[in-house]
Amino acid sequence: MKQRDLKFCKNIPLQKNLGGNLRWNLCSLPGIRDICADINRSLERIEPAVDVDKDWFSTVQSARGSFWRGKDCDDADTVAYPGRQAVLGDAFSDSNCNGIHGIDPATASAWETQLCSGSVGKGLIYMGDSVGAHFHFPERWMDPLQVAQIDPWDIPTSLLQNVTQWILNEGDWPQLGFATGYLNNTQSSLIQGPVDSIYLRMLAMNRCNHRDFQNLSRNGAATNTVLAYMQSVARNATKDRPALFIYGLYGNDVCNNYKDTISNMTTPEELRKNVMAVLEFMDTVLPEGSHALIVGLVDASFIYPAMRDLVHPLGRLHNDITYGDLYEWFSCMQIGPCNGWMTANETLRAITSKASKRLSAELKKITATQTFNNFKLHYLDNPLGEVMDEWVKQGHKVAELIDPIDSLHPSQMAQALITEVAWRNIKKQFPYILGEENPNNDKIIELFGDQGGH
Repeated sequence: MKQRDLKFCKNIPLQKNLGGNLRWNLCSLPGIRDICADINRSLERIEPAVDVDKDWFSTVQSARGSFWRGKDCDDADTVAYPGRQAVLGDAFSDSNCNGIHGIDPATASAWETQLCSGSVGKGLIYMGDSVGAHFHFPERWMDPLQVAQIDPWDIPTSLLQNVTQWILNEGDWPQLGFATGYLNNTQSSLIQGPVDSIYLRMLAMNRCNHRDFQNLSRNGAATNTVLAYMQSVARNATKDRPALFIYGLYGNDVCNNYKDTISNMTTPEELRKNVMAVLEFMDTVLPEGSHALIVGLVDASFIYPAMRDLVHPLGRLHNDITYGDLYEWFSCMQIGPCNGWMTANETLRAITSKASKRLSAELKKITATQTFNNFKLHYLDNPLGEVMDEWVKQGHKVAELIDPIDSLHPSQMAQALITEVAWRNIKKQFPYILGEENPNNDKIIELFGDQGGH
């Protein structure tokens, strides 16, 4: 894909419906129709595809299941789900799915009451875009040098490892991301790096928070598109526990793939209207005592200078495709994830950064001027810029923290560092929004072990 080839890109149709008819035919078959309907609903409304009791929580991991929301401990009981207030202290059943239930024989009181009522536990609800969802395309699937090393007979089990899970999760890895990640990373051939998250740190503070998380992030989400599925929040203002709601849309309000990139950016007025609609809705579902944290947009002007001259995995066989080549092709085809920053046009990059900062300033204004009944509102600067600055000061390269295939999203290492920086700044500015340290954590582990796992 050298410069001489780019002139042909305008002759390639921008819209293709590959496989569309095949999908329709498959989904019309008896026995498949309902499965397709469940998956389509999961994609459109970001609710679990498999949810027997329709309480928005599932026992299945993929397709918006327990990779995205805490695992349901009883998918046949609408009363039992993560995040609800304990019923009768959970003396007879685990109604909030945190793994703490039963009665202390020595005192005849419920364990949940003894171990959890003295501290203010909080769930985590994260609404974001592909960064919060942790989009990642495995390099192994696209690097010809790695593919060439695989025995052709071993491709189904080696090269295409976990491809079905990846598809059902929309290309995302929320179970390993900075917002709600909770699994150990055991897939080093597909994704490498440590796992840390806001949810895990809130769980470490208070074991009563076990499983109480929701990741409502979606690839491509912007302040206008989240309005279509914001009601996928599973919280009841009267029946459930307070929560920390984090609204973190990193850049799609300034990122697009249109030729006229600038005119398609969200204006401050549009952003205010969209954000207020979300916050007003959240005030109807979040229990009293909750908190909301708005995260500013990222300034991703570091991407192009860091990546431009490096060879993309697609070009490693002959060292003939750089990220700069790829960005130019993206722009020509109008398929790139962010023409405003992934471009050789320095002026356009500066305009995009200025637009991002202007929208972040508007978010600050909202935080400073708006009040709500059931939650207090806070603002946090986007942590990714600070992550990059600290990484470079330590002698590393920015490219090491950028996903190598799309070269836009934070890598697994960067996801863990986002957690570190965000947590540090939250603790410094408003630590009370995280809830309280539970003095009974050791006792909970002693009595209930891993609390049923995740």
